[in-house]
Amino acid sequence: MRARWTRQVLSGAVATLLCLLNVHVTAGAIDPEARRFAQTHITNAQWHAFFKETQDKRRAIILDRADVTRIVVPREAAVYFFTRLDHPAHPAVVRRSIVARDKKTYVHTSGYYAGSRAAFTVWMDLFIAQDRKLQLEFKDRGVLRLCYPCFDTR
Repeated sequence: MRARWTRQVLSGAVATLLCLLNVHVTAGAIDPEARRFAQTHITNAQWHAFFKETQDKRRAIILDRADVTRIVVPREAAVYFFTRLDHPAHPAVVRRSIVARDKKTYVHTSGYYAGSRAAFTVWMDLFIAQDRKLQLEFKDRGVLRLCYPCFDTR
């Protein structure tokens, strides 16, 4: 059951990212979430505040799923994945965005957790694996690169 859920979430994530590729991202765009928190490990209060801030972003599209709430923020060319109570990594969040620099487009993935580090690492590894798959699909076209400067499970 969990494997099927994982495929569904990641398939939805890929579809959302591909849609965001159609969003105009300027070459000089700066990733607005470069580092929301100083560390990957955050408190429950920080997680709840971040969830509320993200929900309140202008034109945010909120999609509730079984284990995650997906929030699409077109202005940032970003998708946030906030875990729900039934998710093993809860409370945690992963943010994926499309960033353009030097005439190249990147997928930037970062995340934070207030729950289990081990569960968060397993969840984050799923995103990283999906990002690598995306990179291979777009490698020949020179369209997509990956960026993980903010991922740290310390």
